[in-house]
Amino acid sequence: MRRIAIVGSRHRGWQEGIPAYLQVGSERDSTFISVMLQEFRKRYPSGFCILTLGCDAGFGRMIKLQCEEAKVGLMETIVQFNPHLPKSYFELLHLARHAALIDLGHEFHIFVTKHRTSNIEDLVGRLRILKSLPFFLYNEQHEVIETNQEQPQPAGS
Repeated sequence: MRRIAIVGSRHRGWQEGIPAYLQVGSERDSTFISVMLQEFRKRYPSGFCILTLGCDAGFGRMIKLQCEEAKVGLMETIVQFNPHLPKSYFELLHLARHAALIDLGHEFHIFVTKHRTSNIEDLVGRLRILKSLPFFLYNEQHEVIETNQEQPQPAGS
């Protein structure tokens, strides 16, 4: 079974005035991911599942909802934080999730914002160094802005 990581900056598509727990990313991203899932069905007829991070809000929550709607298997890596620990521990745990994704994933689709300030940049850096795992980095217009593939053929395009 093909394991495909789809992750994005948590605040991508964030809407003002909506509580964090209700944020689900943008409608445009949701439509794009829906098309990706359909294309993965065609590309991997023997099966696939989606790996992602933090589905409680924002982009991750949108991924979870899309997978549920499409009846696609989903593996979510979450970090629960104890407020009695230093914030630096929380960041270390977030970075460790990236290592787990790399150990599990066969290909990676990463969605960033124009500000490029999230810890997703750590995952991108790890994939650049590895070079053996295919990755596609998408901007807010769903254009592939970086890949390690010679002939990019990302899903959704």
